[in-house]
Amino acid sequence: MLVEGRFESCCVPHYLALAPAQAEREVQVPIAKDADIETRVILWPVGSRDFSHPHTDGWTVFVAVRGTLTEIASSEGDDPSAAVVPPREPQVLRPEDEVRHRVQNRSEEVALSVHVSGKN
Repeated sequence: MLVEGRFESCCVPHYLALAPAQAEREVQVPIAKDADIETRVILWPVGSRDFSHPHTDGWTVFVAVRGTLTEIASSEGDDPSAAVVPPREPQVLRPEDEVRHRVQNRSEEVALSVHVSGKN
């Protein structure tokens, strides 16, 4: 659905209707869970962010589908660095990478990302 562009037409408008225009925190929408794999949509109102967290107990793949998200990430002993999450390019976070990160919406529109996570 993401590759073909169908997600934007069928689903994105419905998810965006759930999000406030501005907020301090993200809005997480659980989609499916099967055993240790979970899928969720995260809505990022203008100004929202999550808190710095590691991915030590499992892996996550996420894709910024709409809007502009900024990731602030650091590895053990490194200073945090900020980078725009490339739109529609899957980002992979694994425990062995030892990365702590947080995501925020610094743009002027609600952003949306899709996350699939699993336990090790």
